[in-house]
Formats: sequence, C-alpha cells, structure tokens
Amino acid sequence: MTTTMIEPAAEWSPQVVAGQAAEQWSAACQHLLDQQRGEVLSVTPPAETLRAHRVTLKLLLRFGHALYLTACDPDYPDRQFAERLRGRLAQLEHSWRLVHEPLADAEADPLIGTVFPQ
Repeated sequence: MTTTMIEPAAEWSPQVVAGQAAEQWSAACQHLLDQQRGEVLSVTPPAETLRAHRVTLKLLLRFGHALYLTACDPDYPDRQFAERLRGRLAQLEHSWRLVHEPLADAEADPLIGTVFPQ
C-alpha cells in the first residue's frame, strides 16, 4: 500500500484548514441542492433517489454542525465564519423538512385555504 504525503501549504494554519474544509463542504451542499431541484423537487423521485438524498443530506448536516461548533468557539478568530456556516445549515435544514418531512394533506389544506382564499 502506497501512502501519499501532502505537503503543507506555506501559510498553513488550523484556520486555513478549517476554511478549506468549509468551502469544500459548502460546494458539496450546493451540489446536493442543485441536484435536489432537478431530481427530487421537479419530479416524483424513485425511492432510491430519495434514500440517497436522505443519506447525503444527513451526512452534510452532521459535518456542517461539527464545523459550526468549531467556528462558534469564543477563541475562533473569524466570527463571520460561523455566520456563513449557519446560513448554509439553515438551507440544509429547510431541505430536510421540505423533502423528508412534508406536510400531510390534512395539515396543508387549511394553510392553502388561508394563503389562497377563494
């Protein structure tokens, strides 16, 4: 088994590593949200697509919460970092509710009647 060593960047720091991890995580989140628009929300998705979406979304939520906990530490130097993570987490949480916890017809009908009175 061959192991590849990654050379540290000239300006390596834990904040740089955390920032890079957050950028990669955010890009993965955007990819999932784009895929969700095309393959989950615009059509009736097959069960396997919904299962894969659920698994991926759970993983992204868990990893995002771990990053967020790090960024919320009072000693973390970049306060805006936590705010950016919180915004992306809110998108993922909304996605979870939208796709995996939809309203039942009995709950949705009164809301529709209120928003769109006849």
